[in-house]
Amino acid sequence: MSDFEYSIEALNARNRFLQVEAIIYVEGDDDVPFWYEIFSKIPHFNFTIEPRGGAIELDKYIALIEDGYLNAIAARDSDYLFFTGKASKCAKVVYTLGYSIENTLYTVDSVHALTKSWCKTPTLNTNICDDWFREFSLSFESLLVQDVANSQAGTGLQVLYDNCSQFMSGKFSSTPCKNKVAAKFNEIQRKLPLEILKEVEAKFDKNADRIALSIRGHFLASAISRFITRQAQALNKKISLSSDGLYTSAITYLGGNFRDNHPHYQHYTTSVLAARNALKS
Repeated sequence: MSDFEYSIEALNARNRFLQVEAIIYVEGDDDVPFWYEIFSKIPHFNFTIEPRGGAIELDKYIALIEDGYLNAIAARDSDYLFFTGKASKCAKVVYTLGYSIENTLYTVDSVHALTKSWCKTPTLNTNICDDWFREFSLSFESLLVQDVANSQAGTGLQVLYDNCSQFMSGKFSSTPCKNKVAAKFNEIQRKLPLEILKEVEAKFDKNADRIALSIRGHFLASAISRFITRQAQALNKKISLSSDGLYTSAITYLGGNFRDNHPHYQHYTTSVLAARNALKS
């Protein structure tokens, strides 16, 4: 018996050893709390979650699951895989609804609640969050199309980053700068294949909600942090909001509010139930 065959056998025996119905493999440590909240909403589902050290390593497990060697579930950021046609069709592979877990963690409702919490204010007009979310999302529509096209073409360009600071109106601003966005657009546009740009544009649903779902998660999270900090300043309050602090509070909010009225609830519960059923077949 080869080492490879032995390792597969050992992996398939781990759920029995751990006395769980399923082992769910995820990308990294930060993904574990999110996916726990998602999977724990399924009644009587006994599982454990194990991080694999990143998307590249997780994809190796996904390949084993797809080929029928490994009977487990993988839960992964969808990135741009659905846009580029590279997403797995295996029911045991569960994807985020948007680009990443952050796109589910940070919705208009959650940002409204998180802003009130961090700013310690019981009242905050929901329209403030809604209007900012819409303006921010629509400001990056053109760059998002380029970012998807860049991924599909494999050109290796840097379009959007993990932080939005390069595109904002000021050092601490939460408002996108139209000139900076336009400059980046003009820089990138001539470097991408025109036919792929047209293909992406044709299938892209250009509305604020869809853009907020599709944009890079860390990029979005960095903007949310700026927005909350600016709202605190407007209330003459000083807060210290780290990325870890924001993430932790967002996970807490998700845990208490991920129910059938959550805009992403149907996607995740349907996907998880399908994965669980496929595991049994």
